[in-house]
Amino acid sequence: RVIKVTDRINSLNLAEDMEEKKLNDIASDLVKRIKEDEQSMSTWVDRNDQYLKLAMQVKERKSHPWPNAANIKYPLLTIAALQFQARAYPAIVNNKSIVKGKVIGYDPSGEKTQRAERVGKHMTYQLMDQIENWDEDMDKLCLILPIIGSVFKKTGWSDLDQTIVSELIF
Repeated sequence: RVIKVTDRINSLNLAEDMEEKKLNDIASDLVKRIKEDEQSMSTWVDRNDQYLKLAMQVKERKSHPWPNAANIKYPLLTIAALQFQARAYPAIVNNKSIVKGKVIGYDPSGEKTQRAERVGKHMTYQLMDQIENWDEDMDKLCLILPIIGSVFKKTGWSDLDQTIVSELIF
């Protein structure tokens, strides 16, 4: 069966027109690749878990050098992360002007500059007022970043919710 590209755009589910064997092959390949990905990053995930436990000062029983040895944890990492958060967050979210457009090229009339300012104001409005958790997640990001070393925010349009969504990924 020949399917036109324009017909495909309006369809929500590509799998409807696929054979069962092809779907099973795709699913098997996906599961295999997910397992490979999880295995390749297992060391990184374990380290991050250790860093988070250290920062949260999780109490654990010690058996080295003897059973029930003292387990004192100094909050150095926690204090450093909180200080970073206290400085970074206001620097990023300053004066409610988060997004700023940059004019590239010659702009003698100032038209590009005005447009960049309008786009920046609107995108800042979207981040601060239309996305429920953007501000809260940015605050969390600033705390987690110095502990783990890399944190991302994925922001974009959700067809499912019909709105802009933002997700903290670490």
